[in-house]
Amino acid sequence: MFPYSDPNTTLDLHHQKVAELIRVAADHERARSADGNRPRRFGRWRGKVQRGRGSHVTATV
Repeated sequence: MFPYSDPNTTLDLHHQKVAELIRVAADHERARSADGNRPRRFGRWRGKVQRGRGSHVTATV
């Protein structure tokens, strides 16, 4: 990106970036509120139906 020495241009770019971040945060908040208040799950947790033993691996020595 080109360096800007004009303070007004730099301030305008900052305002544009802040407005974009606000829009992204609002979209994220709307998506979370539409999710239905379910707790978030991370990783590869198995459901109750899928629980059980893991895959079997045979190793020969």
